[in-house]
Amino acid sequence: MLASLQSKAWPRRGCLLVALPVALLATLALARPAVGQERPWNPYGTEVYREGPGVKLGNSALVVHPGLSVEGGYDSNVFYQSANARGSALLRLRLHVDLAPASIDRAYGGTTTADPKIDFRLSAQLEYREYLTEDAIIRQQRAVLFFLSGYVTLFPKGKISLRLDEDLIRTVDARNAEGPAHFARVYNRAGLTLTGKPGSGRLELGISEHFIVNRFDDDDMRFADSIQNDARLFARFKLLQRTLLTVHARVGYTRYQGNSTLETVPVRAGAEISSPISSWLEGTLALGYGGSIALRGTRLHTAISQEEIRLLLPLGIRITVGHRRDFADSLFANYYVDDAIYLGYQQPFLKRVRAFAGAQLRFRKYGGLVDPNTLAYTGYSTPGRDDILVDAHAGLYVQCLRWMAVAAVYNLLMDRTDFAFLYADGSSQRVDYIKHSAFAQLDFAY
Repeated sequence: MLASLQSKAWPRRGCLLVALPVALLATLALARPAVGQERPWNPYGTEVYREGPGVKLGNSALVVHPGLSVEGGYDSNVFYQSANARGSALLRLRLHVDLAPASIDRAYGGTTTADPKIDFRLSAQLEYREYLTEDAIIRQQRAVLFFLSGYVTLFPKGKISLRLDEDLIRTVDARNAEGPAHFARVYNRAGLTLTGKPGSGRLELGISEHFIVNRFDDDDMRFADSIQNDARLFARFKLLQRTLLTVHARVGYTRYQGNSTLETVPVRAGAEISSPISSWLEGTLALGYGGSIALRGTRLHTAISQEEIRLLLPLGIRITVGHRRDFADSLFANYYVDDAIYLGYQQPFLKRVRAFAGAQLRFRKYGGLVDPNTLAYTGYSTPGRDDILVDAHAGLYVQCLRWMAVAAVYNLLMDRTDFAFLYADGSSQRVDYIKHSAFAQLDFAY
């Protein structure tokens, strides 16, 4: 079944010295011979997608940010296969446009001193993905994807505010790196958040409600079609000028239309404090409880946490290091728990040149594997499933002009596990893989 499945002092000629090698990399990648949540996960990243200076629409109070991103590169393992990986050169074209009111738009910095009555931002991306290879099966994975996102906030600076938000996404990428191959689906998340600031405004109280729908294209994945509900209560306290304490409680419900054994009720409660420690050091500490009440099968009770340190060093260097423990629902089990150790780095060499890198090492443990017969398998290779995942990227970003940027980006995805699905004929489907991808990117944004 699964197998069917991102200075004015910098001279322009300096920008060209970087842009030309990047363009050359793109040409070489495209000419290479063929070799064969929570939003949905993206194996290639979106580091270059950005807003440009914007265009004010006549005398209206609106600003539009149009753009086009062109990416050429190579994916070493299109189907996330454990063995006999099949790679392909890849072309991605992404049209993107954002719309916002001029009074709040980030590029315009506001045009009035009056408190706005409404704040909104609408974003849209349309991506065409083409595999440049002689392999007919890989070419069939070409796809048109879209991403629509937006929010509207009434009385954003008032004592009471209401925010409505919506994300609608079509993607073909693997879900949460749980298994090989593509998972073509539509993901929709919609909800509202009501907040109030009593008294002096140092305290903010809120309640939110979101509904999430996942619908898969492939008939073999119908068991994973789901409807989710996520309700949240929270309170934020401004203890000092830049110190925030947040307490929250969340409860949800996930209903799988084709497999009731996967239905769960996730629960979370905890507290988080975020504060500067010095002029060059910031920290976040979060502790709480997490539980997943499976309607049938194993239940989860665990501590959830986040510990993060942010170093703000000279020359604009920013380093982030941390650990996060959380859990999520799974297509093949009642839940999984992730312990993630992560590191991020940004270095602006000049005003228009930025290097970036990041990596996550995740130790993932699954609980309550579902009956393999419900997934068209006869069994599993091991009684449990434990994965070690690596997600790393590095790149160089150059802002050539206000409306043009170039970048070169490398991504690594890896899953190491002994777990495999077993078939009646004695064969098996392993889920471990390693995937490299490299892209040259050219982004026009205004």
